Amino acid sequence: MWRDVTNSSEIKRLLLARNKRHLQQADIEGGTSSTPIMRLVRSEHGLSSFNDQILQGKLTTTLETTPELIDWFETVKRPATPTVETVVGIIDKTSYQEMFKKATEKTSSGGEIHYTLWKALAEQDDFAEFLCVMISLPFMYGFPNPRWSNEVDVMLEKKPGVRNIHLLRIIGLLEADFNTALKYFFAKKMMSNAEEIGISDEQWGSRKHRSSVDAAMLKLLMFETARTKRATLAGTYYDLVANYDRIFKSISNLIAQRCGIDKNILRARALVIENMRRRVKTALGTSTESYGQEPNEPEVGGEVQGKGDVPSLWCVQSDTLLRAHEKGAYGMMLQNPTGSRQIKRCNTQFVDDDDGWASAPFDSEIPTSETVRRMQHDAQRWNNINNIPGQTIAFHKCKWQILAWRVINGDLKVVHSTEDVLVLMDNKGGAAIIEFLPPDQPNKGLGYYLCPDGNQEHQFKHVYDAIAEICNKITGAQLTEKETRQALVQRLLPKLDYGLYASYFNKRQCTDIDKIINASVLPRLRINRNTPRAIVYGPRAYGGLEMPDVYTRQTQHHIKYMIKQLRWNNTLANDILTALDNIQLASGFVSPILEQTDGPIDYIDNGWIIDLRERLNEIGGQLWIEDSWQPKLQREGDFSLMERFLSVTTTATQRTQLRKVLHWLRVITIADLADPTGQFIPGHRLTGDWQAQSPLEWPRQPKPLKQDFAMFRRFLRNTVCLQETSWQPVDSDLNISDPLGKWYTDVTRNVIPTCCRTKDSLFYRDDETMTISKYNLRGNSGFFKYEGEVDSIPTDAHPIDCRFIDGDKLWTSRRYRPADQQIPECKRPGNILHDNLIRTDCTIKGANDGSLFRDQEVMTAGWILANDDEHMTAAVFVISSISSLSSYRAELEGTFRLLKHIEYLDLSPEEVRHWCDNEKAVEATNATSIKTPSDMLAPDADIILAILHHKRKTRIHSECIHVLSHQDTRERKTKKEKEQDRKDKQRERRARIREVDVGEGTHAPSPEPSPPQSPSSDAPEPSKKTHLQLPRRELGKTYLSDEALMNVACDEYAGEAAREHMECPEAPANDILQPPYEGSKAMLKIGDLWITSDYNSNIHFASTAPALRSYCRQRHNWSKKTMNLINWNMIDSIRKKQNWSNFVRSMKLLHGWLPVMHNLGKYKHIKQCPGCECPDETFLHLFNCSHHLMIEALNEALETVEDTCHKMTIADNFTTAFISCITCGIKKTTAPIPEHPRELATAVKHQNRIGTHKMLQGFLAQSWGDALRATGYKRHQIGLTRLHKMIWEHLFQRIWDTRNFVLKKTPNMYNSAENLTLEQKLNWYRDHRHMALSLNDRHLANIDSEEIKKMGRRTRRKWVQHLDRLSDIHKKENQLRDEGQSAITMHFKVIEHRKCSRIAGTRKSRQPQKTKKRLTQTTLDSTLAITKRKRDTRPHDNDRPVPRGTIGVQTRIKFTAGTAQPQRRDRPRPPEGIEPD
Repeated sequence: MWRDVTNSSEIKRLLLARNKRHLQQADIEGGTSSTPIMRLVRSEHGLSSFNDQILQGKLTTTLETTPELIDWFETVKRPATPTVETVVGIIDKTSYQEMFKKATEKTSSGGEIHYTLWKALAEQDDFAEFLCVMISLPFMYGFPNPRWSNEVDVMLEKKPGVRNIHLLRIIGLLEADFNTALKYFFAKKMMSNAEEIGISDEQWGSRKHRSSVDAAMLKLLMFETARTKRATLAGTYYDLVANYDRIFKSISNLIAQRCGIDKNILRARALVIENMRRRVKTALGTSTESYGQEPNEPEVGGEVQGKGDVPSLWCVQSDTLLRAHEKGAYGMMLQNPTGSRQIKRCNTQFVDDDDGWASAPFDSEIPTSETVRRMQHDAQRWNNINNIPGQTIAFHKCKWQILAWRVINGDLKVVHSTEDVLVLMDNKGGAAIIEFLPPDQPNKGLGYYLCPDGNQEHQFKHVYDAIAEICNKITGAQLTEKETRQALVQRLLPKLDYGLYASYFNKRQCTDIDKIINASVLPRLRINRNTPRAIVYGPRAYGGLEMPDVYTRQTQHHIKYMIKQLRWNNTLANDILTALDNIQLASGFVSPILEQTDGPIDYIDNGWIIDLRERLNEIGGQLWIEDSWQPKLQREGDFSLMERFLSVTTTATQRTQLRKVLHWLRVITIADLADPTGQFIPGHRLTGDWQAQSPLEWPRQPKPLKQDFAMFRRFLRNTVCLQETSWQPVDSDLNISDPLGKWYTDVTRNVIPTCCRTKDSLFYRDDETMTISKYNLRGNSGFFKYEGEVDSIPTDAHPIDCRFIDGDKLWTSRRYRPADQQIPECKRPGNILHDNLIRTDCTIKGANDGSLFRDQEVMTAGWILANDDEHMTAAVFVISSISSLSSYRAELEGTFRLLKHIEYLDLSPEEVRHWCDNEKAVEATNATSIKTPSDMLAPDADIILAILHHKRKTRIHSECIHVLSHQDTRERKTKKEKEQDRKDKQRERRARIREVDVGEGTHAPSPEPSPPQSPSSDAPEPSKKTHLQLPRRELGKTYLSDEALMNVACDEYAGEAAREHMECPEAPANDILQPPYEGSKAMLKIGDLWITSDYNSNIHFASTAPALRSYCRQRHNWSKKTMNLINWNMIDSIRKKQNWSNFVRSMKLLHGWLPVMHNLGKYKHIKQCPGCECPDETFLHLFNCSHHLMIEALNEALETVEDTCHKMTIADNFTTAFISCITCGIKKTTAPIPEHPRELATAVKHQNRIGTHKMLQGFLAQSWGDALRATGYKRHQIGLTRLHKMIWEHLFQRIWDTRNFVLKKTPNMYNSAENLTLEQKLNWYRDHRHMALSLNDRHLANIDSEEIKKMGRRTRRKWVQHLDRLSDIHKKENQLRDEGQSAITMHFKVIEHRKCSRIAGTRKSRQPQKTKKRLTQTTLDSTLAITKRKRDTRPHDNDRPVPRGTIGVQTRIKFTAGTAQPQRRDRPRPPEGIEPD
């Protein structure tokens, strides 16, 4: 029985005893780790000569072993290659300072010296130099530091609120310097060696560039591939018992030696752990007693959880276990259709969270039984291997699942139950039955609830509940606007994002999550919760708020994750491509399914990739994947059958039927199904008795039903064989309307033909033996003679009809007619301007430069290749259709095209040296690889990958060198020159202030002569050598170096190409190299734009902009052409830099949602302008209000605008036209169009089309920029941005502040109108209380008119608010009564006032109609709080007497509601504009 322990000393005593017993469990329980041979392995802290033999692979022993133990010894053996550097126990000063600099100051430590002090000491070089020696000594000589042997156990709850002693987790706190040193030696040095040696791909925890999301995605993709192929797959989910607490330090030392750790480091570490005295810390304090290793007691094992080396040590130890298991396990294997890629593994492990996998051979006749048998074998082997180092599996926590299939109506469906049982034996011979989970139920792992059958409901519920919990906390907390945004960004969104990666929610599920987020966050951000969602989620360029939208956010994560993994090109990339290839085959498409996203693929099981395709289609995007597989068209006129079927109207059922038949026939294109002549489809192939022999591994498919084949023939007649009718026999041939042409050669055949022919030979395949025989042509008679058997059919052969004559001779009348072979053309890198380069293999030098016109969105690159001073080639290229607009991208494009130009010229130089004036581009070009997966999504990573791929492919040594730009016109000084000038000035200043005594006076010495300066490499002295004679123009500075001259020329080429393109834009020629580039791996394209940077913004814009554009057109009554005239980019650039308050205000300003009375009157019913007698205060009225303060503010704002234009030196004609549009906008009239210049007239014309009054909201025409540039204003976009901000920050803000001052600080018309309206409403309620209110509420409206006049405005407003609410309740009850229903409040109990006065918080309240005092807000709330109604079950309350105690304040009902019902008669309505609700 459990009991609660509250005594401090007893708690500490019990915890000390429990912790010691807990850490001794591995040694006490025994097992494989305690066998004689493992006792030898564990002796001498794992540093014995016996272990040296194991590491050398020379172990010979007579002790008893097991097959698993032998396999484990084999994996522990130190690999011969690669050799790694031995890690010795020396920490230099730089490493010491670096490791403490990275240490988190908030980290707890078990000693008296906190991390703060250690970090402070490490900052001082003198201290660091001494301390790095002191901390290294124990590791150099293998002795323990006594101070390090003090440890504190902190007890944490594994499950919140559960404090059972056996369910507490032990976290150890150690000395800060000891723990940091262990991180350095093991987490950094040892793991670096281990990665170089190679760690199993099945371990995803405690390793760089791997995450729990990656491990979950492996499982998700495996399930998706199995469902696509209809393969049988089983998984066992293991749970290790107290993993870190059962690790023996001797086993850890053995594995660490394999990774190059010196024995002295391991000996010092082991001795510290052995001598460690452990105390316990709870909320009641730290115990004075301790426990540790005592003589002749079981070993206190376990690596201290919290020690810096534990994750790394377990990672390398689990690597040996996984490799040993793989040696004798079946595992699972799913391959792509061609067999070129495989998903193959035995386990998926993240730290100690392990899942085991098994599958049967794909062609197995009993896949379910075979899979279970293999899983039984693998699971038992995994248990045995884990017992070797002391680990054990908790069988009661383990589960297993199987994805099996059965035939239902001609298709395979998932089986949700099984009679098979999984039984595992422990190391003492005990058996346990493992719990079975159906495939539609999840096994929680790594924070995901993944189901083998693809069910997403469990994962959705998990994410929904987690977000709802956070939202409830936000709602319950009194957070400010800033704190709410912080909670959103730092708490809610990270929690949400993690759950979105390995899931694919539909729109309904995402909307449900959005609702709870918006309900809790929007009001605290001062955003109306009813704001149109197009504005809430829309891009800021169109006036949106860019709030998180779950569906869009998941789309962003999925696209970015796929691109990142495909570019990183590791295990996950292989699994993604394998799954994608199988889905490509199952879809029946020839076009890549992620590039051709039109047409539904709902006839195969939905999954992560299919869902991604639908999301790409919604945003108009496509994903180019370089290494994906697609089937090929076989001959001229060929096409995909499924794509042709989807071109006509189909239903989901029909698409499923077509899929079943295609998978059964194993055909993709019409050429696979048709006769070799291409004229007809043989009828016997459409009855279900024929299947094509395909080299591809198709999904498992039973024979479809007759109605499925009938539907297939019907679609053939409607799309392919248009002349055929439905009345012909089932097995009759179908003539193809457009006969197929010649066969393509050098393409992989989708179907293995029976007979193929080349020009002189014929190849025949025997359907029974599958042997291929070769026959050679004899003369011109068409006969072929047998020559022998061959292994394969040549790629240039094509199918043909033939027949045997005389038993061993083949004859055919068909000639060899291959289609014309299209040789892939090597595309030009750009437009070649000049070319007299000598084609040689000697060293080539070159240069490249880029030119960027950001406002016009034009970017060009130019480059030069040269042999010497006279022989060179020059080219340029206008870069288009990419999202990056930066000089960095332009320079990289120039570098890439320079290298491709060498390939285009078919040159193989010994070396390529080229110069570039962008330092970042030079660094990226000279890099050998991209270091991290996150860098794969960095700006322009696609072209960096292309450059690296090209350099690896050509194997030409190329070096990129930095050169200063614009040296011909360079006036600014380089860093070296600036530093030299600073030193000269400092030297001169010192010389002036240094005075010496000469005789009787003081005299300053002459300035010291400056030392001779070495010529700078950036500005070299004139050279005697001949410089490059560039063909374009003669440069002014003749002393420039060759590389500077080439750079200047490239800059000129690129600039001229950009100017020509701006004057006459044209699309690049088809024979010029365009993205995507070879080696980029994966690229996203939205519309016509390749996304090369800022994926989130581009995806969000594509997803949300259409809805907001539609809203803008409807809200502002614009056409699509008018929308395109507005300068949205300028709005985006301004709003991007606004704080949150101004950001929200600009949204309201742009879309007309400012709190002017026109908008507030929609629920307040008062639209009166506070400054004048205008009955409707609209946005435009703000600028036309007749209040003297508003007039003054408007005049001052217009003067400010004009003065600012003059200060900016803007031309007078532009200023006049601009201010004229503003003044016309105030009056909502059309601005006069100036006669000249033409650009200014166009700007005014476009603004008139948009609306001059819209200019006050911030909608300016794009042509204002052209007009400003035409006046000669430099940097016109910056000037126009200042004018736009001036409209918002000076003109509108001045008017808005003045209006709010009039409303809140002065007597105004709005308050008077509100007072009058409230008085009229109260009088109306008093006169019509019998009609508008329930019987028990009528006394509230019986207010004397004199008393109403004495009320303040706030009191009147609150009173009317309550009466309106009671009137609404009365209306609803009348509607229910008319429908024959009654409200639940009819059954509430009446409570005497004496019993509830304390609850109400007030004494006896007097009835409102009898009070002599003025009603205030406090008395009103108190009265309404204690006054409730008694319910009556009769239909008419006026037909019965009123019971005593039901009027006034003498009784109280528990809940507020009105049920008394007046007689049905026409009720008078209140005066116009004074509706009670």
